[in-house]
Amino acid sequence: MPSQDEELTRFEILDSNLRGLLQRDTVANIIRRHLKKDESKLREFDLIRADENMTSVSVDSNKMLVLTMLLGQVVYEALTWALNMELETDLQLSTCQFEPRGGGQCPEVLIRRGAQRRSLESLFAQLSITWKDGIFVPREAGGDGGGDGNDEDTGELPRDSDLEQDCDEFRVDLENWYCDCIQYQSSIDLKSLLLDKSTADVLQFNESNHDNFIWQLLYQSRCNQLVPSPICCHLLALLIVLYNYDILDEESILVANKRTT
Repeated sequence: MPSQDEELTRFEILDSNLRGLLQRDTVANIIRRHLKKDESKLREFDLIRADENMTSVSVDSNKMLVLTMLLGQVVYEALTWALNMELETDLQLSTCQFEPRGGGQCPEVLIRRGAQRRSLESLFAQLSITWKDGIFVPREAGGDGGGDGNDEDTGELPRDSDLEQDCDEFRVDLENWYCDCIQYQSSIDLKSLLLDKSTADVLQFNESNHDNFIWQLLYQSRCNQLVPSPICCHLLALLIVLYNYDILDEESILVANKRTT
């Protein structure tokens, strides 16, 4: 099993690659990246001279690759959630990005699956076009895109995991590093050790990682934390939101509703 030192390094990799994972690019460029393996369709797309000013959320491919190598498929699942979910919480997303407070101060977050999953057709719709009968044509008002097989994912966003596909709501407790989903429970390694915060290596690591948000969440937690740390797509999706909130908030992809109960 990985040593505690190796796990500490993972926190540095996570922090550096979650920061700036999401970025903005033109919708046209995002579509081009997806169509690069279909040269005929790409040529047709360039012929229509699409709007080059409309922007959307994109993904830094290099950071995505590193995260996937580190964590596997859960990164793709988390990205799907991060771009298509509603949040119900007292957590002030725009102000607490990198301020874990400790001592039970971080409210739990109720995550719900959003109504719309981003797909290639949804990107076409933003440009008011659709692919039909081998060419791009103007999208009819209120139309569904013609159903020409364009509902596939964009390549940046994978199909939803079969895991818990019938469940659309989960509770995430960031401060205690917990989610009530099956994926989280399944990721707990019975051979895991407790994170020993008193060792010289951990104390030294903490001194040089005061701005490492994910590490500070775990280090300041009053609950015992495991090494390796369990992870699920919902915890990771919320981290993606917090690390990239300015990008997501600009497009209002997520909805943060303050709880009244």
